[in-house]
Amino acid sequence: MNYLVIILAVILVVIIWYVYINFTSAPTVASNIDLSTTSLSIPGNQIKGGTSSNYAIGCWIFIKNMPSGSVDIFNYVDNKNKGTNICSLNISNTSGPTLTANIATGTSMQTQTPVILTTNLPVQTWIYAVISVSSNYIDSYLNGKLVNSTPITGPWQSTNYPTDNAQGPTFISPKSGSNDLPVIITGLSRWNTPLDPQTVFGYYSQGNGNAMQTLLGANYHLDVVFKKDSDTRDWSIF
Repeated sequence: MNYLVIILAVILVVIIWYVYINFTSAPTVASNIDLSTTSLSIPGNQIKGGTSSNYAIGCWIFIKNMPSGSVDIFNYVDNKNKGTNICSLNISNTSGPTLTANIATGTSMQTQTPVILTTNLPVQTWIYAVISVSSNYIDSYLNGKLVNSTPITGPWQSTNYPTDNAQGPTFISPKSGSNDLPVIITGLSRWNTPLDPQTVFGYYSQGNGNAMQTLLGANYHLDVVFKKDSDTRDWSIF
C-alpha cells in the first residue's frame, strides 16, 4: 500500500475530528472564571432560548478547596435583579463534600427539587457536571456519566420575564468575587433543549481545553511508523 495514501488518510481523520469538535461545541457563555476573585456577570441576551422550560446546563468545575459551609457556585435566574432561582449548583461541606443541583419545578418557584450529583466531591481536579431538565425528569450527569433520573411533575416556568432580556434569564453568582467561593469554572453552557446521555458524553469527551489538546493531550504528538520486512519508515505528523 502506498505510504503517502495512508499518511494522507490519517491526516484527514485528524482534520475531520478537529472540525467536528469545533462545530459541535457547547453554547458556552462563560469561560475561565475564578469565582474567588471575579464576579460572574452574563447579559441574558447572550443566552440563546433562555426562557425555554426544557433545558440543560453544563459546566466544568475546579474546586480549589472546600468551603466550610454551603455555597452556590451559580444560580440561573429569571431576572438578575430579583434573583429567582430556576436552577442552582451548590457545593457543601456540612455533611461531607457534596455537589447538589436545585431545580424549580411544579407551579411554584418556591418548590426546589434537590438532585445530588455526588457526596464525594473531589478537589484540585476538573469535573464536568450537567443537569438536563425535561417535562417529566431531571437527569444529572457527572464526568459524562448519568448519575440519576429524578421524576418531576414538570419544570417551573416564569410568567414574568423582564422585557429587557439583557436582565434575564441569566446566570449570577452572589458569592463570586470573594474567598467564600474558591472555585474556577469554564465552559458554562445552557442548551434550550434537554440532552441525552450520548450527547453529554460527547461534550465531556471534548474536554475543557482547545480541540487539539482535548484530542491528543498537551504533551502528546502523532508519529506514523510503517514496517515492511527490514524496511522501516516513520513520519512525524505533528
